[in-house]
Amino acid sequence: MVRRTCSDFATRGIEHGCTGGFIGFSDIAGTRRSDAYGALAFLARQTFVDPQRVAAVGFSQGGWVTLLVAEANSFELFVRPSNLMFRAVVAFYPLCRAVAGRPVIPTLILIGALDEWTPAADRSQKIDAWGTDGVPIEQVVYPSVHHSFYYPELQPGRKIFGHWLEYNEGAATDASRRMREFLERHLN
Repeated sequence: MVRRTCSDFATRGIEHGCTGGFIGFSDIAGTRRSDAYGALAFLARQTFVDPQRVAAVGFSQGGWVTLLVAEANSFELFVRPSNLMFRAVVAFYPLCRAVAGRPVIPTLILIGALDEWTPAADRSQKIDAWGTDGVPIEQVVYPSVHHSFYYPELQPGRKIFGHWLEYNEGAATDASRRMREFLERHLN
């Protein structure tokens, strides 16, 4: 599992991808969605990978990208061999306001109730608006938990770009368990 940080946009000429104060924010999302499909195509060519059992997992902006690849119109944007597609997505504390369509593949969202960077209320409103028709969308909101709860290196917590980030062992352990169970249900 590769974890991205705010500085990982340097090759694309963006100094601070986490502040949102740059031109081309939606362009980056589109590019990263293309990256996800490029990774899927690469994996599908590997002899040790079952291309019908690949999920996308992302954290923060990567979580936003997983939600974007789960949208119906996302699949139409890319030329894929046969029926190559992600079969499920797991999004840790994703930005949700920019996601328009209801996911068309099983989706698990894991978020802290005290996340001030990507507030859980944004996701709850979006999920309520999407309704219950269609594939399962599961959301777990961890009480008293902040953004980036999955990263042990954020212990003790700290402010970054004006937002509190803090590791939470209980939430991280539970999220790992829930992710494994979710993927076992939807990839087998």
